[in-house]
Amino acid sequence: MTPQTRLRVLVLDDEPLNNELLCLWLRAISVPAFEPVPVHSIAAAYKALANETFDLALLDRRVGDDDGIDVLRRIRSSSETRAMPVVIVSGLSQEKQVIQGLERGADDYLPKPCSEELFCARILALLRRNHTPSAPPMVAGPGFQLDPVDGRLFVDGRVEQLEPKEKDILLLLLRSPNVVHSAKFLCAEVWGKARTPRNSLETRLSSLRRKLGPRADRLQNVRGSGYRLLN
Repeated sequence: MTPQTRLRVLVLDDEPLNNELLCLWLRAISVPAFEPVPVHSIAAAYKALANETFDLALLDRRVGDDDGIDVLRRIRSSSETRAMPVVIVSGLSQEKQVIQGLERGADDYLPKPCSEELFCARILALLRRNHTPSAPPMVAGPGFQLDPVDGRLFVDGRVEQLEPKEKDILLLLLRSPNVVHSAKFLCAEVWGKARTPRNSLETRLSSLRRKLGPRADRLQNVRGSGYRLLN
């Protein structure tokens, strides 16, 4: 498989654990692939923007004694970066604060904390709206097609909406058709950890089979070994 072009993401958050979590969530998105670049201060964000190129920026607001909106203003004032999608991820999430961020040019505003599912869904929806050039084409499977960005599954004239984890499982199986993957491997790749409860995986696989409809027989459970998608 040809290596994917990674979308570079500036991640501004001065709390190391929060910054690391956002970067982890970005890396867990399999398609498109992301390369997060963490920065922990306004000054570091300015330096990165001056010397590097990014496809997306995630900005916290309370960064030391400064406001991440200052970085947003810098992004929107430069001809080189003004079209860059920007998402504010902040604990300042009252209505007036959200409106302020959107009025200053943010494309979306996420409250902190938020769930991984909401975060991933909003990031992918933003890329879809902005027609990101690096966004991948439809992925063809045996008798169906999958939109790898928004998780729409096209089967025999029907359109099914996959949940984020369902989409990640199907993409993983599509990359290596006919290859048997263990439950441990799937959990580690999709959830980022091997000790995910087995019923979480089984629930997603059962839902996938239902949404695949007449193509469900292509998704097989190989007793004692794992799962595969027949080409």
